[in-house]
Amino acid sequence: MDESELLFNLFYLLLCMCIIYPPEEFQRLGLTIEEIFSKLLGDESINFVHYHQRRTSLNLFVHSCLPAMYFLIHKLKFSVFVERELSEHVDLDPDFPMPQEAVAFKTLTWKIAQRFSLMVVLAVPALIFNWQQRNWRRHPISQTLLKFSNVPDSYHTIASDISTEFRRLDIYKKKLNSISTVIATENWIIKTSLYNVHFAHQSDTSLSVAKTETYNVSQDTNDTLQMVSIIVKPNRQKVAEFHIR
Repeated sequence: MDESELLFNLFYLLLCMCIIYPPEEFQRLGLTIEEIFSKLLGDESINFVHYHQRRTSLNLFVHSCLPAMYFLIHKLKFSVFVERELSEHVDLDPDFPMPQEAVAFKTLTWKIAQRFSLMVVLAVPALIFNWQQRNWRRHPISQTLLKFSNVPDSYHTIASDISTEFRRLDIYKKKLNSISTVIATENWIIKTSLYNVHFAHQSDTSLSVAKTETYNVSQDTNDTLQMVSIIVKPNRQKVAEFHIR
């Protein structure tokens, strides 16, 4: 691996981290998936559930393309792992100080990773297409809301109620980090994440403290800040618990 390839690998790794976990600088500049594809996603305040169905699907698709994009750019830019004829009489490869058998194994591993990345790019759109059937009924968010619904095979009433409550001014909304947000409406506790959204109805949900952490605000004073990690456990069957802070 030469210096230019090493720099490319480090740059692409950093770029992937910024795409998946966008730092504040990227967020301020609007260089996030949500901002770039805002017209496709729609308005969160108009239809909260539909927005996050699209957002989580788009996140999954974009992130699934990152490995394949790496191999594509690498193939166009570098030729370290190109297919080559291995001579039985040569023990060492000029580019790698290792036996030819090790080079062959590394090349095979590289090809397998390439094929797998292409399979992911093909499989994820098929999965998203399956989620989208019957007005996104098969999406994990829809499947969660169906567990709260009193109407068989329909989550739209609950989705409409959540959107209505989300538009009110008295909601609590706190961004935990670049990929998670906690929202508390009149009746719901919601936590958004990269690929899913967790819901808990306040009327049948129990809260418990998981742990507390105390931080010193300043070394010059005795002021401290306490962070409390809370387990939100819905009492509905098959609804997963989640953590908020």
